[in-house]
Amino acid sequence: MIISPHLETSFVTTGTLATGTFVAFPVQGVAGNELRVEASGFDTVIEVTGLDGTIIATDDNGLGDGMGGSAVNFQMPDDGAATVTLRGIGDSSGDYRVAVTPVHHDADRPDAPPA
Repeated sequence: MIISPHLETSFVTTGTLATGTFVAFPVQGVAGNELRVEASGFDTVIEVTGLDGTIIATDDNGLGDGMGGSAVNFQMPDDGAATVTLRGIGDSSGDYRVAVTPVHHDADRPDAPPA
């Protein structure tokens, strides 16, 4: 999964996780860029780690979808890659959908009127 510094649309991927497994996606970006990761489909946990393996962000059930989906916003700590890891809680498994989107604050939007 690759995110450019000025991504304007979402990147979505789907798949299936078996019990006790995980999937990891590299995410490319520029230091300071804010991204949002959402995972749905079953009871999931998202963990985002930096280049050095430090946990940047983690979430369990933050999506509020009633099925245990996860959602987390994070800032890229460095230029380069971060890793988004998705796993199920306990014996949870099934089909998942992961979306990564840039977070635009009103003043940062390309179509925002001048201040």
